[in-house]
Amino acid sequence: MTYVYEECAGDDNENEEEEEELFLYNHVRGGGNRHSYSYSHSGDTSISKKKRKRIVYVVTLFAIVTISAAIAIAIAIAIGATTFLHDFSRNSPASTEQPTEPTEIFDPQIAWLASFPNSGTSFTLTMVARATNTSFATNYGIEAKYGVRDGTPSLSIYGPNHPEGPFMPDPVTSFHHRQLPYGKYVITKTHCGGYCFNCGPKEYAYGYNGNDNGNDGTAGILTNETATALATAPIAIASQLVIPQPPPLSFLQDCASGHAVDQNGDLIDVSYPPERVSRVIHLIRNPFHNVIARYHLERKHHRDANTTKDQQWLIEHPDNGTGMSLFCQELDRMKRRGDEEIDFFLSDHFLKKNADADAEGQEEVVSFKRRNGGGDHHDATTTSGPPSSTSSSDWKNIISNVPCRGDFFRYVQWHNLLHESLDYLPYKLPVLTVYYEDYQPPQFMDTAQSILEFLDLEAVAGDKRGNVKWAEFVSHTDYETFFTSEQKEYIELFLSEISSYQVWGEIQHYF
Repeated sequence: MTYVYEECAGDDNENEEEEEELFLYNHVRGGGNRHSYSYSHSGDTSISKKKRKRIVYVVTLFAIVTISAAIAIAIAIAIGATTFLHDFSRNSPASTEQPTEPTEIFDPQIAWLASFPNSGTSFTLTMVARATNTSFATNYGIEAKYGVRDGTPSLSIYGPNHPEGPFMPDPVTSFHHRQLPYGKYVITKTHCGGYCFNCGPKEYAYGYNGNDNGNDGTAGILTNETATALATAPIAIASQLVIPQPPPLSFLQDCASGHAVDQNGDLIDVSYPPERVSRVIHLIRNPFHNVIARYHLERKHHRDANTTKDQQWLIEHPDNGTGMSLFCQELDRMKRRGDEEIDFFLSDHFLKKNADADAEGQEEVVSFKRRNGGGDHHDATTTSGPPSSTSSSDWKNIISNVPCRGDFFRYVQWHNLLHESLDYLPYKLPVLTVYYEDYQPPQFMDTAQSILEFLDLEAVAGDKRGNVKWAEFVSHTDYETFFTSEQKEYIELFLSEISSYQVWGEIQHYF
């Protein structure tokens, strides 16, 4: 029996839906055009025309039913798959409303070298770089004099896609050409904030705006609690009120901020999220030595300028207690700094009425906000210290006898806020505390090794003999005569009143 396929046109009476089904069917089956098929027996002529039409009708009907069923099944499958994919996408933890890029991993991870200026920052960076033959980073791209020589922009350790830094060191130095410690922690310089030198309390005191205090004596003060309340309070959409951050949170962002030179050679402010930081090295130096080092830096500036006026200044300010005393007196009497500081230290930033005393004729007492260390987060810290026995008259006597009082305040405020600010991170950071004097023998090697272990780095041979190139630590030791015994006693009283419990525990052994 032989079958002959006959190609024929579609019936003029077919509706468009049937036409589409047939077209689909034939293309699914592999045909190129729309076909209908009839069968005839080439050797049998006795089949009537009516019977042949009936056969064609049955075959066509069977084809139409089969095609319709296949299309219905296909539609059901498509709807089910779409629903499944939608539900999976919606419920998947990695999905969001809009497509997202893969989570970016910053390598190497940032380890802040957090230090109040002149606390051993440069030595620590140099020591780590030489011992491990790796580079370090800094928040301050302008420090490397980028843009001053040839307009080269600051070079971020994470490449051009992250111009906010941190940045590589000066290209002129060998540190720039060392490899970054990929897969480890890169020690990164930051001084955070509140350390300016020739400035007043409006610039360096967090939470103090210096306005007229008014009748209740609170208008110029911004405490952590007040700032937090303001930041969470609902405000009108049209309001132009700027909500201040709590001082520790502002300080934390300053730790992740710095300066850089852009593609146009312009100096710009930069900042990156503090959450990128993985750990912190906290440098601490003797507060007396730190303030003296600031004086030495001032003398260096005059030596470098080397004008007749600068030479005369150096003669009048020798490198000893006499020169230091005169230097502090001049600072404390400066109109911009001295007058503002007197108002600042006698403001409600430090003093308030004793609630347990009689309202009439009561004397204000020192009540500087203090933090009890050890909390895992800012909501676990104490809001204030116990009532102080220091009256306002005693406090006035203290601040009038503390030389360079602004410098000592900035020192202790800086260390107070570092501890508090880290509590604002969503996780607890590992912190290594390093004392400046422990770089001296015989503690040097233990101190250096603890820093390298904290950074997950290893010392490597720096010469053919296999010796490690440890940096040599050189420091002045003749600081005992820069302050008198009486001045030291007042400085101790001053710092003990305004230090947090944790910071006082860290610096108390210096007194």
